[in-house]
Amino acid sequence: MLDKTGDRFHDLLDFDLDDDRFTFWNILPPAPPERLAAIKDAIVAGTWAGRIVVDELGRVVYGHDDYRAFRAVRKPAQHILQVRLDDRFSRAEVEGLIRLWRYCDGGLATRDERQEAIKHQLRITPHWSNREIARLIGVDKNTVQGQRSELEETGEIHQFLALGGRGQTKGLPIVLSHNRSEAKKNARLLIDATDIDAKGHSPRMLRQKVADQRREGMARLGAGTACPENVQLFHFDFRELDGKLRGLGYQPGDVSLVWADPPWNALALGVYPHLAAFAGEWLKPGGVLGVYPGTEFEDDAKDVLREKLVGFSKPRRLIVVNNDAGHGRVIGGFKVCYQPILLFTKGEPAPRPVHYGDVIRTGREPKDHHDWQRTEAETTQWLKALTEPGELVVDPFGGGFTTAACCLRLGLRCVSCDVVQQVVNVGKYRLKQVWDEMEAAKQN
Repeated sequence: MLDKTGDRFHDLLDFDLDDDRFTFWNILPPAPPERLAAIKDAIVAGTWAGRIVVDELGRVVYGHDDYRAFRAVRKPAQHILQVRLDDRFSRAEVEGLIRLWRYCDGGLATRDERQEAIKHQLRITPHWSNREIARLIGVDKNTVQGQRSELEETGEIHQFLALGGRGQTKGLPIVLSHNRSEAKKNARLLIDATDIDAKGHSPRMLRQKVADQRREGMARLGAGTACPENVQLFHFDFRELDGKLRGLGYQPGDVSLVWADPPWNALALGVYPHLAAFAGEWLKPGGVLGVYPGTEFEDDAKDVLREKLVGFSKPRRLIVVNNDAGHGRVIGGFKVCYQPILLFTKGEPAPRPVHYGDVIRTGREPKDHHDWQRTEAETTQWLKALTEPGELVVDPFGGGFTTAACCLRLGLRCVSCDVVQQVVNVGKYRLKQVWDEMEAAKQN
């Protein structure tokens, strides 16, 4: 904090009381008339010992009442201190500093003012210990604990398992964790989503809420983002793909691979006849339809597709094995840790110069873009095994748009769609990230 009492700085504070430089940080209530009169008398008598704080732009951060008094008695402001705030402090943190300066100047005369000041500081820094907040404000730590309990009951701040002595708390927010390791993971989640009430949430619910918040941000950024020329994402039902492909200049027989991951439920079995009709019309000879039917519905999906896909070879089966045994659905008392993929080839399968295994073990990748998102490692292997660079891939159930992202990396053309607009916007955001990574790699 720099002292700018000199005459050269007075010009910076020569503005009207309705100027934005005066009103920008004016968050404290105005002083009562008797207090303002006392400040004026002190200025005239030369005994005023207050301070006026401004930021690097000349805006009054603290001391608005004193500046009003100086303007009223027609004297230049004194005791001017400049503090650099720029982008290092959030608005809430600056408001906390303003109130802290008021505390130091003895401006909190009543009990209600002190309690409101404590609550405001707790909302800004709930992870600080009671003793630290009490030391800053000049109250007893038990007083801080009383206000903390009220805010925890109303859900305005997170509840902590333990509070440390000086500085930040040594405890962790309560998120119904089963052990301390899980509690640490949940605490990191809360850092990314401080406006979520942790009380009463299971870890799974908390992770879902944090993921939803992140995807909402991605969707906002991706709403106006244009996709690269060889990858097209659309918001519509996959039954409209026929008209959209024709509008893009494609003709039946141009598609090399239809890679579909429909929802895994009984209602979704109704999409398989439409999917079979689309693949029968648009796949080229030797083209492949790949479907993730889900373990429970594999037999039903296979029966429908074999009946509808006339002229297709006998289906083959790929297997995706989950490395994490904790994942998977329980069927008949067993936790299923694999996922089947059904492959139907139009005519005879085309010979491939490179042979790939029909089983892949998936590693862990964060599902940042969709709850049912596939890993890029898995999708990349299947695309390499079933396509050649430059061929056209259609993904009728975009979801996390992993297929589109992998096609962009492999130099494949791709058309994908989803029925949820926000999901499509998140996919555009993801493609923009992939494109930026590829451009950065070229420059290096």
